Amino acid sequence: MRRILLSGGLALVSATALLIYGCGGGGYGGGSGVYGGGGGTGGGGGAGGIVTSITISPGNAGISSGGSQQFTAVAKDSSGNTVASPMLSWKSSNTAVATVDQSGLANAVGVGTAGITASSTYLGTVYTSNTATLTVTLADAVMGTAAVGHALSGALVTLRDADGRSESSMSDRDGRFQISTAGLKAPFLLKAEDGRGHALFGAAAKDGVANIDTATDLMLRSWYGAHGTDPETAFATRAVSPDAKSLKALDEGFGKMLRGNLTEQGLDADHFSLLSTPFNADGTGFDRLLDGMSVSPGRTGLHVSTSGREMDVGFGRGTVIFSTGVADGQAMSNDSLELP
Repeated sequence: MRRILLSGGLALVSATALLIYGCGGGGYGGGSGVYGGGGGTGGGGGAGGIVTSITISPGNAGISSGGSQQFTAVAKDSSGNTVASPMLSWKSSNTAVATVDQSGLANAVGVGTAGITASSTYLGTVYTSNTATLTVTLADAVMGTAAVGHALSGALVTLRDADGRSESSMSDRDGRFQISTAGLKAPFLLKAEDGRGHALFGAAAKDGVANIDTATDLMLRSWYGAHGTDPETAFATRAVSPDAKSLKALDEGFGKMLRGNLTEQGLDADHFSLLSTPFNADGTGFDRLLDGMSVSPGRTGLHVSTSGREMDVGFGRGTVIFSTGVADGQAMSNDSLELP
């Protein structure tokens, strides 16, 4: 077991490990009562009153072809009281990708993304929920979004498997990409190149959703920095990639560090995966967090700014060291994490 401690500042990283880009300055970054629908177009609500707001969850989900995803809804009246057993109408924005029945169960039809909503109508007024994003991937593929607070369109995305074999594709105008993993062995290391000399990294423990953005790049540089190298070198030399246990630990550790930022964007911090939760590069939700996030060289490694919060990341042998705080000079706090 390698021990990675997240506390206040230590060692330095190599210059190549500091090719992180934040927003501006020539770089990347920014910035009780759950119910399914009752069927039909609805009449406003049940015993609790007239439905005026609806929140469905999960807000983002990913499934493979042939799979299904259950969405649930919380409906409230104008006083904020939960409405029991509301009559809701569920809808998919792209039925070629997924359909959804009136219990909120979505079924995959094709590959791509679909927005799932629930609505209620009362006296001619339609109250519609947030839009949940459902991403459907092929059974043998990795699919995700490349973004830095805006979509990385036309980026060359390359996937390298555990045996050093690789496959590539180009991201579309929305930053979305899909790469076949047929015959390849997990875990996977991913790289997105924008054609202007900048590269971001991501990783996946298996087929499915794997994003490449400012946050995933920071996580990968932290893992490789703790092992005395950087993702550029690892990608070129076919070095070992983080395994499933390491990726889970990184996801949980950085998720804890960014919990406040996730919550501010209306995201479920307890279930949001920085590595694999689908998102749209549309300036909202997680993409808005990326828009306010920048990573730059720091005194002891990397310095991270996220909408008023500050974090320093340093590296020692087998160790990542975190110090977190806020931008107004308040005292820094420390935390620790252990990686396999």
